Amino acid sequence: MNISEVKITDAEALYLFCSRLREEHAEMSFAEVQSIEDVKNWIEDDFEHMFMMREANHVIALVKAKQGHEGRKHNAFMSAAVLKSRRGEGLVSQLAEQVYPRLKERGIKIIRAYIYSNNHASISSVLKEGFTCTGSVHMHHYNETTEAWVDDLIFHKYL
Repeated sequence: MNISEVKITDAEALYLFCSRLREEHAEMSFAEVQSIEDVKNWIEDDFEHMFMMREANHVIALVKAKQGHEGRKHNAFMSAAVLKSRRGEGLVSQLAEQVYPRLKERGIKIIRAYIYSNNHASISSVLKEGFTCTGSVHMHHYNETTEAWVDDLIFHKYL
């Protein structure tokens, strides 16, 4: 497996990754990508720091850290995803461990993640990574399938 920072030449592969997440009904921002232009806009944004894990030229995991602007450059909002077929292998943890020092070098001191309360695998993963739960957005949305309210949990980690 190859870990690298995302470049503009990776846009098509990254778009295909996001499309697969949408097909898998992943409940996260990467699955909401509608076009390759969305991906290119991320890549061209100096405040978006993206790192991917590839295997056989296919993106299998992605970590994206959106750095704050004007007086907030010390923090970043982090999102991560792995293809459903590769979940449970610790790939996000492997990728994140490579990303943390790079973010710190860019002046980021704290990273935040919002995770739905019904996403037990992601909650477990960020807790293992040393994140702390600092709050929640109560009753963020209603899940029709489970007929239950889902909170959006707020986690942070100092780098």
